[in-house]
Amino acid sequence: MTPHIVQHQRGAVLIISLIFLAILTLIATTGALRNTQQERMSIGVRNYDLAFQAAEAALAEAHDKLTGTANIAEDLKDWAIGYDPNNTPNYRRDTFGWEGRRVFVVETKLEGLGEDPRYIIECLDDEKTPTEETCDSYRVTARGMGADSDSVVILQSVYEFKE
Repeated sequence: MTPHIVQHQRGAVLIISLIFLAILTLIATTGALRNTQQERMSIGVRNYDLAFQAAEAALAEAHDKLTGTANIAEDLKDWAIGYDPNNTPNYRRDTFGWEGRRVFVVETKLEGLGEDPRYIIECLDDEKTPTEETCDSYRVTARGMGADSDSVVILQSVYEFKE
């Protein structure tokens, strides 16, 4: 007769393979979450870059307008707004109404913008009104928006016209 050998299986291979599978799942999930976070960050950087380029385009058009006209004193009476002590980048980004009469809208070839860039020209002489007399210095505030309204860039530049 042949002897009977009784073997008891303990399931060690099953437990080890389940632990190994859990570790692989954790690694894959972490990689997917990290990839999603990096994608969001790159979209944010792209939107900010688009907004910055749009604001620069508006600032460049304002520069051309201010330096390229022969009758700057008369033109600025029609273009400029009065001195505003609240003119800070945060005020212009969050509070200022960018749909006014003396807000210039710039057409650009940039694609994917939430709205066209805009700029204003502001008289910096607080005792003068730009519609009645010529100011000595002006501030240009340009606003660019990326693909969404959360990516807004405000740039400012000052021009002085001394005789």
